[in-house]
Amino acid sequence: MKTRLIVTLGMALLSPTLFANDLSSSQETTARAYRAHLLTFAWPKENTVEQIEYETLLSLKATPKFPLEDPLSNSADTQSTGADIERINNPFDDYQKKLRSGVNVLTNNTWTLIFENRGSKLQHNFHSQPNEEGYAELTGSIDIKFGRYLESKITLKHYLFTPPPSVVMEQTTDEKQTELETNIENNFDLDVNQDSLQITESSVDVSQLPQSQLIINQNNKTASKKLNYLDHPTIGTLIYFEPIDLEVAIQQQALENLMSTIEQIGNTDTQQ
Repeated sequence: MKTRLIVTLGMALLSPTLFANDLSSSQETTARAYRAHLLTFAWPKENTVEQIEYETLLSLKATPKFPLEDPLSNSADTQSTGADIERINNPFDDYQKKLRSGVNVLTNNTWTLIFENRGSKLQHNFHSQPNEEGYAELTGSIDIKFGRYLESKITLKHYLFTPPPSVVMEQTTDEKQTELETNIENNFDLDVNQDSLQITESSVDVSQLPQSQLIINQNNKTASKKLNYLDHPTIGTLIYFEPIDLEVAIQQQALENLMSTIEQIGNTDTQQ
């Protein structure tokens, strides 16, 4: 593991120079760098007037699982640091403190963006703190295009974890019944009582499994240094872009890549 970390550190130290050398003189004049700040929060149910329909999950095969994280490293609580190991000013930190009294802050992410020219696109994924089974209440992705404005396409998936103590299924045909039982056993690792068709808990805490999901697609177009709020009855989103110096962005991005790689190595070694 030490060897892998040393190699990773060496590559991270070289990558800013390599990236800068890859930029031609024309790209250097057109390249732009920003910090993107994205915060999401869940509105309390009592504050939601509209009826929102969630889709029942019949299988968890397509539902992502994440390594268990230290609660102190939750993306909604993280204090970001810069390439010189000094704290990055996240404009949403103050918002998060104020919002916490009335809503559930799910994620608070900051990314360094480097666009080589107009029309360049970047993508980032994010998620809330996973539970004991590795499932997050919110997962999402953001695609950002640099043009006259900064155009964002955000996809959010919000999961509900509120099953009843036991789930009683209606009688169906033999074929559907067999398919349903197989689906349950394969995806939820549960035992099925053949007499009452009542699902009873086995080795998995059912309350930790997502039961339904809501997919939210949002589009936004904005100039930098303007706070944007994307409204939804269930999930609120704040997004903000601030321009930064290109050289600073290259150094910061190298550090972010290093920390991400070290985290992946740690997760791999832990799983082994």
